[in-house]
Amino acid sequence: MMHKIRHGFIWLMVLMMFQALSPLSDAAQAKVFVKPYQGKTLSGKAVTFPRGFEKQLTLLIVAFNPNQQGAINTWLSPLRQLSNTHPEFGFYECPVVDSKYSSARIAIEAFMKKRLPGKWMYEKTLPLFVDSNAWKQRIAASDNGKGVYLFLLNRQGQTVWQGRGGYNPTKLSKLSNYLKNVALSSK
Repeated sequence: MMHKIRHGFIWLMVLMMFQALSPLSDAAQAKVFVKPYQGKTLSGKAVTFPRGFEKQLTLLIVAFNPNQQGAINTWLSPLRQLSNTHPEFGFYECPVVDSKYSSARIAIEAFMKKRLPGKWMYEKTLPLFVDSNAWKQRIAASDNGKGVYLFLLNRQGQTVWQGRGGYNPTKLSKLSNYLKNVALSSK
């Protein structure tokens, strides 16, 4: 009897772990990034996503308001360390700027550069000059874009992990575990 209970408990734990680490449903994947996007990082490097990403998995840190830079900055050091230990992983900070401000792009990007913690982030910052309301709908921003959104995308544009808000060890652990599983499954 104890053997059956223990066996059932182990399967329950495996199922819970699989659900915590498994990709999102197809419906959630299709909702996030429907169209490819071409842009330039603050260092001037051309980037097309999702298919143009250099890494197998790329985390986009999406924010709609410059006041969210503090929450974004909490992620930068841990993500830099994570990208050093997982060669298949990269990340971009993606401030969303409504396309109606495209004519002020040079001034907006200069302002962004001043708020970054170092020049190393110029290559990691990809401003998105897009219809911001459409993007808020696409990512289901229930707070009208007041939060920081994290989307781990594969090269096909599927969201395989997502989070929200500033850094905390639990979120980083979940992301790290997902990356470890990807690395193990590709060996």
